[in-house]
Amino acid sequence: MVVKIRCVVCRATVPAWPSAGRAQKVCGDECRKERNRKLARKRRQARLAEYRQDEVKRKRKQRALEKERRALTAGQEAASRQDSEQCHAPASVDKVAKGRDKVDRILDDFWQVSRARLREEIERMLLLAAAQSPAPPVRAGP
Repeated sequence: MVVKIRCVVCRATVPAWPSAGRAQKVCGDECRKERNRKLARKRRQARLAEYRQDEVKRKRKQRALEKERRALTAGQEAASRQDSEQCHAPASVDKVAKGRDKVDRILDDFWQVSRARLREEIERMLLLAAAQSPAPPVRAGP
């Protein structure tokens, strides 16, 4: 004879597994997950202090693991940087010098012009930079 049970979650009437008989409470996996969640929630509320202590321990353990992972990753990154430093040529000094010369010339020009001319030059440079960017230019007020 087949024993039928009523699922405590979805209230469906289903045949029970022969090995479970009347002890079976749910009809399938989805209802089992839902019932387990509900029971765990109830258990945590009943033993709130214990739950909080367990949560603190769990978080400490997780933070320690994360710290170890970050240290390991940082060590690997440092090793790869050392490897890459050995296999690449040094940076070009010429580019840095040319950049400094260009900045010096721009500053010399600005110091020699009037304040009104300086405003015009800055606005022109901003519009030029905005035209080169993908976003539309935004003009500042007077």
